Amino acid sequence: MAYGHSRYLLLPQIKEFSDYERLVLNEMAKGNLTPWFHMQILVTYFEGLAMLVKRGLMDMEVVEDLFANRIIWYWEAMKDIFYTRRSQLRDPKMYDSIEYLYNELKKREKQSATIAS
Repeated sequence: MAYGHSRYLLLPQIKEFSDYERLVLNEMAKGNLTPWFHMQILVTYFEGLAMLVKRGLMDMEVVEDLFANRIIWYWEAMKDIFYTRRSQLRDPKMYDSIEYLYNELKKREKQSATIAS
């Protein structure tokens, strides 16, 4: 549900940070937590997967097989927002685990393309 809400309803409306402020942050300030909640579920889930991979508790191949497209899509859709929030909140590590998964998946994607050609 969180993935579908974010991918198909919320993020198509977000073209720049001001859209995120209006659709997520301002709604949260008014007491409507739904947009923020759905996005937080994905953030927390992907950050948790990254921690499992980093600690050797989950194999990156499993993450790749199950979630590669979703993680790549999510990072690419949200990276500008993530970078802005890092700066605003002065938290350079915020969302760094999702970025780690994204970078690892892109490396694997590139390696697969090189092997295939």
